Amino acid sequence: MTTVGHNARRVGAEVLADMLAGYGVTHVFMVPAVLRRTFAEMERRTKIARIHCHGEKSAAYMADGYARASGKPGVCMAQVIGALNLAAGLRDAYLAHSPVIAMTGGRDPKTKFRKVYQEIDDVPAFEPVTKMNVTIDDVARIPDMVLQAFRTATTGVSSQSENGLRCCPCRFNAAQSRQIGIDA
Repeated sequence: MTTVGHNARRVGAEVLADMLAGYGVTHVFMVPAVLRRTFAEMERRTKIARIHCHGEKSAAYMADGYARASGKPGVCMAQVIGALNLAAGLRDAYLAHSPVIAMTGGRDPKTKFRKVYQEIDDVPAFEPVTKMNVTIDDVARIPDMVLQAFRTATTGVSSQSENGLRCCPCRFNAAQSRQIGIDA
């Protein structure tokens, strides 16, 4: 790791792993083929348990169950190919107002207009089942988008439910990992 002034140069995977640990995340529910570099950093830098799931929908269900049982945000992850399966699993979390944060891989610009499976835009599928649905196109935006995702997933909305504040799932596409400058 090189240091430039007060900024440390780190890759997005390191930042994401550290931020998840900083938010008290203890478990991540995922299909093993996603965000490999982030999981390597999580294993190296944190004590976050990686729970491998049979499919993306079950990862969403498990994150929802974890959030309901623990009272903390549940985190689930899927690769871009399984993003629509993850969206289907978020329906229950959305209806129950569970604080779930769902992360998927993003489309690689090199696949655009090549008729590959990863080219299909899955962002609209998350609109009806999330309170926040964003795509991170620049890895330098990971810190503020993760902060916003946790804030949005764990705070209420203008219409109150019978039990108080409503929490709902949030989702974002993770950008490809590149080095970024982060205030140390």
